[in-house]
Amino acid sequence: MMHCGLPLLTTLGTEISQQIADLELGLWSPTRDVAAFAEKLIWAARNRRETRGMAEKVREFVRDEPSYVKTTEELRSWARSPRRAPDLGERARPTDDGVERGKQRDGGKSSQGGVSRDGDLRR
Repeated sequence: MMHCGLPLLTTLGTEISQQIADLELGLWSPTRDVAAFAEKLIWAARNRRETRGMAEKVREFVRDEPSYVKTTEELRSWARSPRRAPDLGERARPTDDGVERGKQRDGGKSSQGGVSRDGDLRR
C-alpha cells in the first residue's frame, strides 16, 4: 500500500504502525478501538486535501527510507541478543554454544525445538 502512495490508516500494534504515527505518514487509532478507527476513516474521506498531503509524505518515505538494512535493523539487533518480551520480565541467557535461550522448565530434557507453553525457548 505504501508503494501506491495512498494515505495510511492503521492501528497501533506493530513497529511499522508506530513509525507511521510518529512520522505522521497517516492516521492511526488504538488497537481494537473500532469506533476510533471508523472516526479516522470518516475524517479521511471528508478531508481529501489533508490525506493527499499524507499520501505525498508516504511516497517520499518509501522512496527515501526502506531498504533491507534499515527495515531489518531492529530484528537483526534482537537476533544478536535475543530476549523475552518485556512484559515477561526475563532476559534470555547465553549457553555454551553461543545461542541465547530462556530457562527450560523441564530441566533441559526436551530435545524438541521451539517455545514451550510457558514461553521459554527450547533447543
